[in-house]
Amino acid sequence: MGEIVEIDTIQKSFDFFSEAKRNNDSIQKSQHLTGEIDLNYIESMITSQVIAAIRSPFSPSKIKMWAAKKDGKYVGTIIFQDSSGNNQNQSRMLYETVWIMWGKDTGKLSLKLLKTAERYAKDNSIPFISMSRMTSTESGKRLGKIYERMGYHQDTATHIKKL
Repeated sequence: MGEIVEIDTIQKSFDFFSEAKRNNDSIQKSQHLTGEIDLNYIESMITSQVIAAIRSPFSPSKIKMWAAKKDGKYVGTIIFQDSSGNNQNQSRMLYETVWIMWGKDTGKLSLKLLKTAERYAKDNSIPFISMSRMTSTESGKRLGKIYERMGYHQDTATHIKKL
């Protein structure tokens, strides 16, 4: 079926993004969002967060990243920001920042990525996970139903205006 690997070093991050960039056309075709996925931006964001965490293990927020592999090749990733309770009034939470899959028949692996993040949160006493979705697309509506079956509930809404 496939495996989930934690991307927890700069070398693993480099390997993942090198392969993802080779699949960039497939990634762009799989998106039903408001724009294209900028892999260079995502890579620089993750790399800077990894370097910051290495320099300061007491950094107020950390990035957690897992990737899905199928037949030895990367087919997707899920990336979270761990808030670590940045202020006294905030509970610790994992915030989804990126969740992309490409290739065929990756639905079960995609959910396995999310289950991996949930297990990480439970194992590290993180009481909440925040997931996002587009509500104006059919795929976003289907995802909302999946979230509900998994025990998530809608908490906030974002409104977008094209200028």
